[in-house]
Amino acid sequence: MTRQDDDAFNRLERVLAEAYQLRSEPVLGPELARDVMRDIHAPSPVRNGAIERSVWQVALVAAGFAAVFTATALWYAGTEEGAGATLVAEEFDEVSGLGD
Repeated sequence: MTRQDDDAFNRLERVLAEAYQLRSEPVLGPELARDVMRDIHAPSPVRNGAIERSVWQVALVAAGFAAVFTATALWYAGTEEGAGATLVAEEFDEVSGLGD
């Protein structure tokens, strides 16, 4: 570290120590409990369902893509061109058995 870095670090340490000493202790009492309960029961963006709707929409789109992919793969496997893909898949199964 350079001298300039040391000076900046010492200055930061001094400022943080002063801020720690100047902070006030929280007043524990009925007002604090009431404020905490009000914050807990306040409406939040999560409760209005925006996030849940977004998650379901993304899941629906993903399921749609999966269904289209599966249908395309099944259709392709049933064609003459897909027969070659089936043979290649069988070869991979045989090769994977060599490592056992």
